[in-house]
Formats: sequence, structure tokens, C-alpha cells
Amino acid sequence: MRSKEKLSHNKSLKGYLWHKRTYNEKLKSELQQRHNISDFIAELLAMRFDSSKKVLNFLQPTLKHNMQDPYNMKYMDDVIRIIKDAINKKRRIAIFGDYDVDGATSSALLKNYFSKLNIEVGIYIPDRIEEGYGPNTNAFSKLKEEAYELVITVDCGATAFEPILAAKEMGLDILVLDHHISLGEKPEALAIVNPNQEDDNSDYGYLCAAGVGFLVIVALQSALREDNYFEVNSEPNLLEFLDLVALGTVCDVVPLVDLNRAFVATGLKQMSKGKNIGLKALAAVAGINFQEIDTYHLGYILGPRINAGGRVGKASLGAKLLSTDDEAEAYKIALELEQYNKERKAIEHIVQEEAIQQVETKQLHQKSVIISYNQAVAGKQASNWHPGVIGIVASRIKEKYNLPTAVISLTDGIGKASCRSIKGVDFGSAITKARAEGLLLNGGGHKMAAGFTVAESKLTNFSDYLEKSLKAETAKAHLEQTVNYDYDFAVSALTVDLCKELELLAPFGTDNYKPKFLLSNCKIVHLRMLADKHLKLIIADHASGFYDKTIEAILWQAVDSPFYEIITKNQRATFSFLGSIKINSWQNKEKVQFELEDIFMHNN
Repeated sequence: MRSKEKLSHNKSLKGYLWHKRTYNEKLKSELQQRHNISDFIAELLAMRFDSSKKVLNFLQPTLKHNMQDPYNMKYMDDVIRIIKDAINKKRRIAIFGDYDVDGATSSALLKNYFSKLNIEVGIYIPDRIEEGYGPNTNAFSKLKEEAYELVITVDCGATAFEPILAAKEMGLDILVLDHHISLGEKPEALAIVNPNQEDDNSDYGYLCAAGVGFLVIVALQSALREDNYFEVNSEPNLLEFLDLVALGTVCDVVPLVDLNRAFVATGLKQMSKGKNIGLKALAAVAGINFQEIDTYHLGYILGPRINAGGRVGKASLGAKLLSTDDEAEAYKIALELEQYNKERKAIEHIVQEEAIQQVETKQLHQKSVIISYNQAVAGKQASNWHPGVIGIVASRIKEKYNLPTAVISLTDGIGKASCRSIKGVDFGSAITKARAEGLLLNGGGHKMAAGFTVAESKLTNFSDYLEKSLKAETAKAHLEQTVNYDYDFAVSALTVDLCKELELLAPFGTDNYKPKFLLSNCKIVHLRMLADKHLKLIIADHASGFYDKTIEAILWQAVDSPFYEIITKNQRATFSFLGSIKINSWQNKEKVQFELEDIFMHNN
């Protein structure tokens, strides 16, 4: 370790200014004494929290310390009453879920719980291309024809006004379990549990749908226990369902704080036991050691494979995999999802190449927002852009150009889009306002991610409107863009023991960031490409003369980053690196790996 060396006020290669986080010295000292932790960990905690009480809750990510009464959520009593009535009257129940990971996990969660009660329920997942997001009248008609009487929507339904009204008219009862923002008027469902609906005053707005679903089964189990239901039926162990809740929570990128942190910490322990046959099969096919599973594996290995079914394959495969109790079927589905994931990557690569070519040819990165859609560029006819991959491509383009980005799949005069934003630019509000102005057929979302449907005839007007709406926000965001880091290290100070010490702060994710470290004034000893897209660097402290300790650093997706050309053409320059650390295990040997996030090149 060493004291922080000041960098110049110039921006990094990503366009950021780097600032070291501040902390409360008094709290740091108090934490060391109370919790018997190192100076290093105490300082990191004092950066994140302003009281010892909050630190204690953080260090004990248990359900007991973090779960409030599920009935704090508005209309929970109505939902439980209706479900109990359906159970007692043996009404046929179906789960209607979204086609992403949160939809698959929340659908499977409810199905698996009902199975423990010896109640068979159906699952319906809409096709992304044919049906689109959320409930639709045709799907409800099919469920009615199959003699289902009660449909519980999960991860969708909060704004499905027309389909739910149609369901009511055809005599199909609907319950909505959702977590998306809902203001004002509600659909005509029997009841809606949604911590983000306007009249809900609970503190559960940060939950994903799987988290909401888990609280519903907690409340249901409590109600059934009061009715002496378990005198003649086995009472399920609710902890066993937290593996699915953890997966949904991580993959839906909700804040890993409070109850979510407890869900993931407990869920990872449950997952390592391998009780969910589908998860076990998926991990085996993906080559994951179930005993070493962490949030990285959930978000970047398991999640994308489940998503692949909804993106380019059969939308129902994820939920089916996670709810099966047949090992042979589980491995068959896992292999199918693995193949779909490979297809997804190939499709994504084509769309990304065409989108970037369009950005460069038309100089779209000179604007305040990038709007890219499948059209002929430089005399080359564009392919049909698969709607299932445009969100991933939007994220990559946003990262490459540091601009809010919308990628549109245009077919038969209608464009379906996914949007990704940069910090400081509210894409969701801009889309909502454009919809109110009549420029969009549909649309909405959050600050950092949104989606919309637009008629091709209105694309030019919409693009002009969005450019005008976001221009000031983007300019301000670029002026103010900073990235905070936690500690300044010498290369020689990065050890395996240090990595293991950081596990006290895990699991990491949104709002529980993985600590960022600064390596100042380093030299690149060696570099090489990995899989034609990543860069592996061997770096050393400048003062070491290359004879002291070196460390391996990885720059993922280097060819799509702003770093590749600068690094490869200036290998002898002095750099400062910003990133995180992890343990890389290979052939029973552990070593530290530095994962690069940003780079500063010094004037030599």
C-alpha cells in the first residue's frame, strides 16, 4: 500500500475524473474496535455507511435482520385471501410470467411452492417476437380454453389495462404481482401487489419480481399455518426457494442492499447445495463448480443462458428448466439453452457490427443521443435486427461512446427499441414524455434503461425530439462525470489474502459495488489478445524496474472499448489503472487478477 499519488486533472480514456472516496475517521476507528476488522476493511465500510448500526446490518445479511412484515405491501391481504380461496376450492391456477430471468425465476418460484403443497399449476410465458412483453388477450383466451380459473401475473401486468379487462369479461380472474413503476389508474385485476404502485407505502420498492413473489409465499404460508393447513400437509422450507430469488435479484440488476442482500447471501448458500435440478443442470453444462458459485456466475453465466430462450429461442424454456423435477428433462433443456446462447452471441455480433458501422459512417456519436436502427449503410443492406439482442447491443454501444443509446429493430414499418443510458441522463422520463406527445406507440422504463415502440413514419420526428430533450442532460453529465475509487495500491500489495478479506463485503452488485482500486504509474511488461477480443496485460510498478512483483490484468471486450488502440500503440507509456481484484484459480494455484475498468495515460 502507499499514499495516493495525485493524477493530473485531465480525464481518463473513458472521459472520467477519478476521485478517492472520503470516509469518517471516527467511524472507521469505532468499527475496528467493535467488529475486530482490519484497518483496510474498516475504511471501506466507513466510506459506505454513516453509522455503526447500518454496518452491523450489512455485516449480518440475514432474513431475520432485514425482512419486514410482508403485509406492509398494499393489498397483500387481498391477494392471500384470493389464493387461499382458490386452494380450498381446488380452482385451476396458472402463472403468467415475463420472458426474462426475473420472469422465469418468479414463475418457477410460485410453481415450485405450489408443487410442495401438492397443487399443480401451469406456467405461460409469452413469445418475445410474436406476443411481446406482458399479458395479452390471446394468451388469456388460451388459458381460459384450458380451463384455468385464476391467473397470477408475475413481473408484468401493472399496466396491462386492455388484456386484464378482456380477461375479466371472459370470466378469468387475474392477480398481479409486479415491481414496475405504476402511477395513477390500475388495471381491473382482483388485486395487485406491487411495491412500486402509487398507493403502496412499504419500503420494498427495490425488490425484483422474484423478491415480491417470495414475500407472497411467506405471507401465504403464514396464513395457511393459521388455518391449520399443515396439520395434514407438509410445511415447505421457505429457505429452499431462495436460490431462485437470488438468481432473479442479481439478473434484474436491482440494488443489493437490505433484504435483497439477504436474499442473495442466503440464496447462494442454498444454491451451492444443488437442490434445484434445473440450476444444477445449467451449471454443469456451463462448466460451473456449484460449490464456488457467486454473483458473477449468476449475472454473467447462468442468467444469459436462461435469457437466451426468451431472446432467440423458446421463451418458456427458462421457467420450465427451473421448475422441473426430472433430471433427464433438466439436462435436455440446459443443453438446448446452451445452444440458443451460442446462437444469441452470433446474432448479437452481427447486429453490433452493423450498428457500430452505422454510428461511425453517419457520425451519430457526435450527437447527444445515439439512435441506431437496421437500415442500409454505405450501400450495404442491413440485416433484420433480432429484437432479442438489441438491449445487449445498446449497452455495448453506450459503453463504447459514453452516450445514451437506443437500438431499434425495424420490421414492416414498426420499430421495437431498447435504450441504455449514462449516469445523469434520464432516458425513461424522455421516453414517457415522447409517448405523451404522440411520437411513440408505446414506451416507458427507468433512468438507465427503457424501451419503446415507434412507427417508422415518426422515427425522424422522434429522433429530433429525443436529441433536443437530452442534449442539456448529456452535456452536463459529460462535464460532471466522475468515478470514485476506494484505495490506492502498489502492485506488490495486491495479494490473495487481500482478495479473501474483501469477501466480508460480498455479495457485490448494484448499490453494493465491488471496491475499485487505483494502481498508479505502472508499466506494461507484456500484453496479448485472448479469444480475439480481450486483452491480457502483465503490469508492474514503474519504480520496480520490472524486476519486482507483476500482476495479471484483464481488459474484457477490449476491441469494443476506447482503450484498445491507445494501449497497443503506446505499450512503453506510463499508465494508471482503475479496476477491481479477484482470485484466479488455475490448477490448484491461486493468484490475483486485476480487472480493468478505466485507464489514464500519463504524459511521458
